[in-house]
Amino acid sequence: MGSDTSEIYLCTYWYPKFDSMNETILHSINNGLHFSIKNSRFIYTLPSYPTPIFGDFTSGVVYKCPDWAVDTFAISFDTGMTLNRKYFSHPSDPASGCLPGEIYFQTYLSGGTQLCRSTNYGTSFDTIPINDSLEIVDVGVNPGELYFAGYGSDTIINVVTSLDYGITYQSHKIKVPNYINYHLRHGPSSGEFYLLVYDSPFEDYFYIYHVTDYGNNVTFQQTHENCGGLFKSYTAGRKPGTFYVARRSTYDPTLYLDYSSDYGVTFTTYTHYLDSAYTGIVNKDLPLNIKVYPNPFTTQLNIELPIDNQYLNMQLLNFLGQVCFEQAILSGSEKVVINIPILVTGIYFIRLTTRDNRSLIRKVAVNFL
Repeated sequence: MGSDTSEIYLCTYWYPKFDSMNETILHSINNGLHFSIKNSRFIYTLPSYPTPIFGDFTSGVVYKCPDWAVDTFAISFDTGMTLNRKYFSHPSDPASGCLPGEIYFQTYLSGGTQLCRSTNYGTSFDTIPINDSLEIVDVGVNPGELYFAGYGSDTIINVVTSLDYGITYQSHKIKVPNYINYHLRHGPSSGEFYLLVYDSPFEDYFYIYHVTDYGNNVTFQQTHENCGGLFKSYTAGRKPGTFYVARRSTYDPTLYLDYSSDYGVTFTTYTHYLDSAYTGIVNKDLPLNIKVYPNPFTTQLNIELPIDNQYLNMQLLNFLGQVCFEQAILSGSEKVVINIPILVTGIYFIRLTTRDNRSLIRKVAVNFL
């Protein structure tokens, strides 16, 4: 989020190809309806996950961590147009604070885990010793309000909070049906946060929970679908009720920005094709109701397409982006049965491409016995 109630920042990839790729900072002042490009630079390899970028309470200030290497982070005072690189020994779990110029990192040293806090835009840091079993996941809206991930179980998420910069803690055990992974994002009020919970290793969907009292009471909001094969970023806005989910693929320039104004109960999706962003981002919807099954599969895969099918080609890519199999799709087909040669067990991506070269990605797993 930025300093304004409808402002967000994203770090994504421009023309994502494995032989030519740019890392790009995008900025929106209308909840993701439109984006402007603030910074774009060539990178040699694709990061394994989206680079965290987040705003400050000071207008125009943006933090990016890591920046060029694992021991760097960057700060911008002009909405990301220019980045001032700073050095820090392996910053981890970055988060902006609730005060202008406040930023947090976590470091893992031989003497234990330390929380590092700056109140001068990263010029200097103070260290706060914390429990080695805790990992900071976000910073609240009051000074000293911190959220940590503690040990839980398959059905219990242990959210640990501190209201005094980690000096004392309180544990909140939140019961969910099942989970493998989760993310926490604070809201604009004290004690308010969102939980994004995954119970599938394929991350095709996640559950959204909303909390207003540090974890004593939890409300289920919705199941967020159509996430297979996509990198996800999440943040709450500064206006009560606003929440954003950004979804983008490794292999095509499509960005989906899901915007909610009712605490994550319903979303409006803005679709942006970054290959035309310099001349004005196209906002056209691509059919998302695609079913791919079974998943995992061995050699046969079924793809159910929408009635108004626009897809003409299917590619199966490995995790390096190499095409392992390709097949044309007949115009108007509503179901495609694909027999694929024997593949190495692992994660792959199905890329469906339309006549005008738009693409949709779904993640699948091959389990060859």
